[in-house]
Amino acid sequence: MEKKLDDRFLKKLLSRFASMEGSLLYNHSYLTAVVCLSVGKKYTWMNFANKEKIFMGSIFHDLGIKNKNNATFENMAKVSLSTLDDAIQEDVLSHPVLFAKKLAQIKDIHQDIIKIVKDHHGVHNKNSYPHEVYPNEINLIFALFTLGHEFSLKFCKSNKTKDDVEQILYVIQKHFNKGNYKKILPEFIGTIEGLF
Repeated sequence: MEKKLDDRFLKKLLSRFASMEGSLLYNHSYLTAVVCLSVGKKYTWMNFANKEKIFMGSIFHDLGIKNKNNATFENMAKVSLSTLDDAIQEDVLSHPVLFAKKLAQIKDIHQDIIKIVKDHHGVHNKNSYPHEVYPNEINLIFALFTLGHEFSLKFCKSNKTKDDVEQILYVIQKHFNKGNYKKILPEFIGTIEGLF
């Protein structure tokens, strides 16, 4: 994929991502890609172009966070983030929109990737930021990314036991049981149970 990319900014992003190896930001982003691509094997619509979108969305979605240590706070509810230091709040709350604007300036970047970056924190009802994204506003690519993202972030912050995996899947199944999420949830759950 790196050979295919001829945009300097995208190459810099991949280098920045690689330099973060071992951090929560890197680990959870990489795991999101692996989970989504593993689950994607179950779907006939997962062609090469959609794999690229999932991979790039997974790798890039948090690169707008300036301080990689602030990724620790990104799964907090919006109201809880308001209790943190102003610099941390600003970094976490603004990273989706600011980075999506930068990506939108790249020639030939697909809108699905930009939507993943911009809206990946919009799936938690009133705790969403920068705004709420409803199940009827998303396609299957975004739905798969979201399920993978939610699983990987929770898994990376857990003790990584079988009980943790079961609890995470229970929460995901309860929360994401509408629209396009519901269409892909059985294969998602089955694949995760098989992997972990």
